[in-house]
Amino acid sequence: MDCDLRKPVLHRYLKAGHNLKGVSNVLSRQVALSDALVELKDIPNLTFLPAGTTPPNPSELLSQPQMQEMVDTLRGSYDFVILDAPPISMVTDAAVIGRIVDGALFVVRSKYASTDAVKTALEKLQDAGVKVLGAVLTRYDAKNRSSARIMGTDITTITVIIPMVTPMAFQSQQPKRAA
Repeated sequence: MDCDLRKPVLHRYLKAGHNLKGVSNVLSRQVALSDALVELKDIPNLTFLPAGTTPPNPSELLSQPQMQEMVDTLRGSYDFVILDAPPISMVTDAAVIGRIVDGALFVVRSKYASTDAVKTALEKLQDAGVKVLGAVLTRYDAKNRSSARIMGTDITTITVIIPMVTPMAFQSQQPKRAA
């Protein structure tokens, strides 16, 4: 699910098309959930729910009870329901979304985020009651040792802050498909 209702990009990465109905349209009751789901031709067993039309009030829309209902409905049909949220440092949407999921993976771009920004973002998530399962470091260049640093701080300093996820945390009760 692309829950970045302000600047959605997943539809481009997944080559799902553009001007698609999605999360915002389902939450505002303009379209049924089943009509907004996109079966991806290039990625078998993956169903995608685009962000939809950019609403004037994303945080408000995401915090409605219908959001929890939509996630619960998808949980009943799929093994995994993965929600992509906007950066926690920019808006409160990620914290709002984090309250309705089982856990969050914290994504940090190598050589971009400062240690203070990472710590502040983690504190925002923790203050909102979001369970941080682990971290993903993006744009890491293993050939260039300096990219293992975030604004001058070695990654190992930051990973100490973040509890790492175990594979068991992602196991499902019944086999279904991924959404």
